[in-house]
Amino acid sequence: MLILFLLLFFWAMAWNSLIQKLGHYIYRRRKHLNLTQEQVAIEAYVDIAHLRSIERGRTNVSLRILRKIIRVLKIGVYTFFILLEKGTSF
Repeated sequence: MLILFLLLFFWAMAWNSLIQKLGHYIYRRRKHLNLTQEQVAIEAYVDIAHLRSIERGRTNVSLRILRKIIRVLKIGVYTFFILLEKGTSF
């Protein structure tokens, strides 16, 4: 039982780290393109408060919404995840 708890604990920590990293990359790409949160939210049809939470790494994001945001940021989904994995700048 302890092993299961530890596995779940470390999985949750890794997931939180991924969510924060994803949000940070969205933020950096948006800044690189000189876009405001409001511009991205409007073009992606996403609530601005939700976009803020995503950028701060405080909320999960569905693939549907992530795809909309990435489209506005003018980068392919595949490329986005490759850059995210490598830690490469835009």
